[in-house]
Amino acid sequence: GKNDKAAEYFKRRYERGNPDDGWAQKAKDELIRMNPEYADWARSLEAEALNRKLVAKSRQEFHERMVQSQEHLAKGERH
Repeated sequence: GKNDKAAEYFKRRYERGNPDDGWAQKAKDELIRMNPEYADWARSLEAEALNRKLVAKSRQEFHERMVQSQEHLAKGERH
């Protein structure tokens, strides 16, 4: 009978959890079952998390390419 309170707890659980965590997914599913309007909210959180991962991966790949370029430059200068 306390859907608002339950929704708030499910929302907090999902926000604080890892999206790959089964309990976080259950909280999200229950939240959406209670109020389908939360689906857009959950997708936006997932999109933000994915964007952070992609940015981190891109930065790492850039760093690796820079190191590789510096190594090639140093090798070329030695010869």
